[in-house]
Formats: sequence, structure tokens, C-alpha cells
Amino acid sequence: MISFNIYNRVAYNLYNAAIATFTFGSIFQGIVDIAGSDVTYSKNYFILGFLLLGISLVILFRVGKKSSESI
Repeated sequence: MISFNIYNRVAYNLYNAAIATFTFGSIFQGIVDIAGSDVTYSKNYFILGFLLLGISLVILFRVGKKSSESI
């Protein structure tokens, strides 16, 4: 059984933020494509999304695992 502590909650919130960032970046890229413009800002959303996703996975599997073992 997985115990839900503060680290799991932070990882869950960061994961949700990553999904929201990917969604917004995809919508933004679609709008830019429809408008016919060439903007490089949409790549930043995907980089930020992968960064948030990576941090959430590190917290979930490293920090959360260590804290639940000590309890």
C-alpha cells in the first residue's frame, strides 16, 4: 500500500501542472499553426512540461520512497 504523504502530494501537483502545461502548449501551437505565424515560444511550454514531469517523478520515486520507509 502506498502511503500518501506530503511528498506524494507535491509530486501529484507537479504532475498535474505538467499535464496542464502540455495541454496549453498544444493549444497555443495549434492557434499559431492556424494563424500561419512562426513563433518559437511554444517549444518553451514543452520544455517546461518535461521539466515538471521529471521533477515530479524524481520526488515520487526517490524522496517519497525514502520518507515512507522511515515511518
